[in-house]
Amino acid sequence: MDGMAGPRAVAHCILRREERVLLIRIEDPATGQTGWRAPGGGIEWLETSEQAVRREIREELGVELDVVKPRGVVEGFITWKGRDEHEVVFVFEGRPSDWGNLAAADRVQGLETSGRVLDLHWVDPAELYARGEAMYPEGLWPHLLGHLTQRVRPTALCALERNGAVLAFDLWDAINQRRLVRLPGGGIEYGERAVEAVRREMREELDTELADLELLGVLENIFGFQGQPGHETVWVYRARAENDAIYARHDNVAREEHENVPLRWVPFEELLSGETTLVPEGTLELLLAR
Repeated sequence: MDGMAGPRAVAHCILRREERVLLIRIEDPATGQTGWRAPGGGIEWLETSEQAVRREIREELGVELDVVKPRGVVEGFITWKGRDEHEVVFVFEGRPSDWGNLAAADRVQGLETSGRVLDLHWVDPAELYARGEAMYPEGLWPHLLGHLTQRVRPTALCALERNGAVLAFDLWDAINQRRLVRLPGGGIEYGERAVEAVRREMREELDTELADLELLGVLENIFGFQGQPGHETVWVYRARAENDAIYARHDNVAREEHENVPLRWVPFEELLSGETTLVPEGTLELLLAR
């Protein structure tokens, strides 16, 4: 194996604005698979990792970093444009001396030296993680979520049912090799009641108002997903969507802030057989009890 090229050394930077981080949305042109990564790039010959991350942020985002703190080193493996790539990623957390236009909008355009435009978004990493979205490298998750590991997240979910099936979206836990599904819904905002949150989430995601809304129960969910811990309190509702088109479609799409998430009608037989697990634990029992 001597003489073969080793992994490529790169430096990525986490930039925070309260609970949001600035991440680049990526899409593999060969497969259409999407995911996220932090801004940064390759470390050049005779350049330290800190020098590299400062240069990359200057080139891509047009700002100088005032504070740079090393957070660790992780390995990254990805198939990109049909090729397997291996990188050693030096992870930093930084703060610009002047944010410029970076903090003015939820979506930002960056520019690589090659001229390729970068699609950057201020996103809540906890929301990306909960939806099972891909992060490159996967080892970046603990650094993105570290400030949230002791926060209990309140959420509100809604069950819409049709002919012995419930509308849900698929998740895949690669660490535990588990196929999961979860009801649509999302986080409860500050000053918002759970019932107001579930109505807002369904309005935003599926463009529907809710009728016959019923609280089935409240679950405490302490869980692991993709190797990371989580803790949430979940209000589980059942309702009828006033938008009848939802029931007429074989599949639906929930509009999230930065992407569309496919939903399908999951038969209760599939859940009862154990082929697929409805999360959080206890949700299926609430649905079957009434």
